Amino acid sequence: MSHGSAVIQKMMSVVLAMMLGLFLFGAAYAEENNAQNAQKELAAGVQSWSEQMSRAPHYGFTGTEYNKAEWPIIMMRMATIGQMPYSEALRIGKYLSLLAPEPKKYLEPLDWFNRNVVFKGIASVSSDLKGEREASMTYSQEIYARLGDRWLLQLEPEFNLSLNPGPHVLDFGFEYVHLTYFLGDHVQLTAGKIINDFNFSRARLHPSWINLSQDLPWVTGMVPESTLGGKIGWNYRIADKVMLNGSFFGGTGRELSWFDANPMFGARIGTYFPEKNLEFGVSYATTRGDHIAGGYFIKKIESVQLQGEVARSTDQGSAYWLEASVNLGAVLPVKNETARAMLNRVTPVLRWQQFFAKHRDEADAEMPQQDDASGGMMTMMSSGGHDEGSLPEKNASQLYTGINYELFRLGPYAAKLQAGYAFGFGGTDNQAKAGIVFRW
Repeated sequence: MSHGSAVIQKMMSVVLAMMLGLFLFGAAYAEENNAQNAQKELAAGVQSWSEQMSRAPHYGFTGTEYNKAEWPIIMMRMATIGQMPYSEALRIGKYLSLLAPEPKKYLEPLDWFNRNVVFKGIASVSSDLKGEREASMTYSQEIYARLGDRWLLQLEPEFNLSLNPGPHVLDFGFEYVHLTYFLGDHVQLTAGKIINDFNFSRARLHPSWINLSQDLPWVTGMVPESTLGGKIGWNYRIADKVMLNGSFFGGTGRELSWFDANPMFGARIGTYFPEKNLEFGVSYATTRGDHIAGGYFIKKIESVQLQGEVARSTDQGSAYWLEASVNLGAVLPVKNETARAMLNRVTPVLRWQQFFAKHRDEADAEMPQQDDASGGMMTMMSSGGHDEGSLPEKNASQLYTGINYELFRLGPYAAKLQAGYAFGFGGTDNQAKAGIVFRW
């Protein structure tokens, strides 16, 4: 009897041990499964963001560029450009922070400042290789400050040093200074000095690191760079495969040596198809009696990106541009890893643009035209003093061929070499430029 009881006790012990093991295994599996599901959910957010790379600047983030406190701020900034849902921006920031280092700890108030303010910068040195061979140096300091869960302050002071023959000229100005509040998940309210949202080149190609060509297209010269007022940005998903986004913007003008804005009102609406990597939209703006209507498209076909804009002004005329760029490492059948790695750094670009000037009457023809000594171009300068969009004085065409070569990338630090030659026809001359752009 005692022997049978001992056997039963041993069997019960084995069963209990097996049940405990299964329980622990199940708990561990459930925890791992939950972690995998969370990872998949976050990965879906990143996939969604990578699909939207044509809608906003995209640097190929790895997560190590910024610390865990900075990533939500960076993605809030990206949301104001691409006008994506607020929750999606935070989800992507959370994913990217998985590999990010912890922020350093300081005593207050330095610790709050360190966790809520991000400094980014872009510097460039460029030179004309034809004519008088003018050179310029530009430094842009981008500052983003999170003032609460849904508040984001953005400002960009910029310095531009013109190294022309004769006296050197140093200009300073604020490209933008504005405060954004995310009202819910699909609406953004912005107030201050804002970059206009006409089409897409002004807002998305403004940083020299993003723009693959040496200059912005002529279309951007039809609308002032900025206004002193506000913007309502919005986004709405009407189906899994269709997203709408746009903005209403407007404000008054202000002319100071370091703070230049223009009176302007306008709107933009775009339609984005993530699975097709296609976005297109229309824009409208009015400024000082001039009415400008436009349209744009962005299409990505694997490693090739096609984009372009068109605009028509009641006072200035009409213009359009088409551009194609490609990453050589992704299209050339090179098997050598070293050669492929080098080709991955190379991105050639080809841009064609035309301007059709509105015929001026005799009174207009007698008025002196602004000339920047660059092939008879009327130039619109930004607050910082650099060229932010030019229009020829008469009908003109231009074919730009360029190359971009990434010199290095280490965390947030990167540099690229940029060179190009523009063949001018009609009211513009041939141009050749080269330079280096730094980003951190």
